[in-house]
This record gives sequence, structure tokens and C-alpha cells, in this order.
Amino acid sequence: MSENAADERTLDGVPWAKLVIIGLVAGALSGLFGLGGGVAIVPLLVTLVKFDQRQAVATSLLALAPLSVAGAASYAWHGQVNLWMAVPLAVGCMTGAWLGASLLGRAPLALLRWAYAAVSTATAVYLLVGPAPQVSSDVEPGWPLLWLLPIGLAIGVLSALTGIGGGAVMVPVMQLGFAAPAAMAKGTSLLVITPTSILGGARALRKGNGSLRASLWIGCSGWDIAISKASS
Repeated sequence: MSENAADERTLDGVPWAKLVIIGLVAGALSGLFGLGGGVAIVPLLVTLVKFDQRQAVATSLLALAPLSVAGAASYAWHGQVNLWMAVPLAVGCMTGAWLGASLLGRAPLALLRWAYAAVSTATAVYLLVGPAPQVSSDVEPGWPLLWLLPIGLAIGVLSALTGIGGGAVMVPVMQLGFAAPAAMAKGTSLLVITPTSILGGARALRKGNGSLRASLWIGCSGWDIAISKASS
């Protein structure tokens, strides 16, 4: 019997309440910090659902789409999304996620665990240190924004290999590097995570990694809380 078939059989025995709990936690993180929620989804899938690191990463990547679109919609409603930053970031992130998802099936599980540990540690530092000082100016178009292309490429690869949306990198980069207001950086980050997770997640799924059903349970469970926290 194939490894994927065994994963699906195990998934059928998972209490859906666990996936709902994971979705609620991820939704709160997504709305509050613009992180996407993957930093919580991956370890909870490993500990509560007993997915291995590869399946947890791919499932998290898929689950980020409904969570991030919920938060991004709320931020956009309040005018806190900047398309001038979002476009180059999204192009880079989507390209990186496509490449990273192709590597996910070949990367050793130990490497995936170390990559996740490094990114999650950076996320924890960001949350502890706090956001950059508030600024009041909007971000204007210009050639310096092209730097967001290679930055997005690196973030996309890491996202696909760790299951973390990359908001912990994107938000401080936009604040410190481009003087973006905190709320705008969070909203823009969530907007970029949406297509990145869809493209990378679909690629990972085609490679036989992740569970679409589990990701939908997680993503849809956190939808409401992601919107409410982004609005607060």
C-alpha cells in the first residue's frame, strides 16, 4: 500500500474537532499579526493529528489560503493594503512557492524540521520584539520596490518548505525597509500569502503531499476569527 494511501486512511480516523481547534488558533494569528497562521498549523498537525513533517507542511500551505484571504479582505476594507508592494512580493513569492513545493517531496524530513525551526524562531522573535515604530506615510511606487522580487522569491521557497506563510519576514521588511504602516504591512502580507499558498499548495498536492480535506477544515474553521481579529 502506498504511503499516501496510508496517510489518507489515518486522516479518516482523525477527530475533526482537532482540525477545528487548529483552524481557530491559526485564524487568530492570521488576523492579529498578518502571519497567515502556518506557524501554529504545522506543529499542531504533527502533535495532535500525527502527520509527519512533510504532510503537515503541505497541508498547512493549503490551509493558509482561506485564512489569509479572510484577513486580507478585512484589511482591504479598511484601506490597509498596498498593491505597489503586493505585486512584486506576490510574483516573487509565487515563483518561490512553486519551486519550493517541487522540492518538498525530495527534501529529507530532518531538513524540513530544521527549516521550520529556524523560521518559527524568527517568527517568535518578531512577536516578542514587537512591530517597528508607526509611520503615517503611504508607500509610493518606485524602482526600490523591485527589491521585493528577490525577497519574495526567498520567502516563497521557505513558505513551501516550512508551511509558514512568510508574514514574519514580509511585515518587518515592509515596515523597516519601506516605511509602511504596521496595519498596511499586515494587510499586504496576507494578500500576498493568498495566491502564494494556493499555487504552492496545489503544486504540493499534485506531488502527493498534504491533505486537501484537512486543509479545508482548518482554513474554513479559522475564517471568522481571522476576519474579527483583523478588524479589531
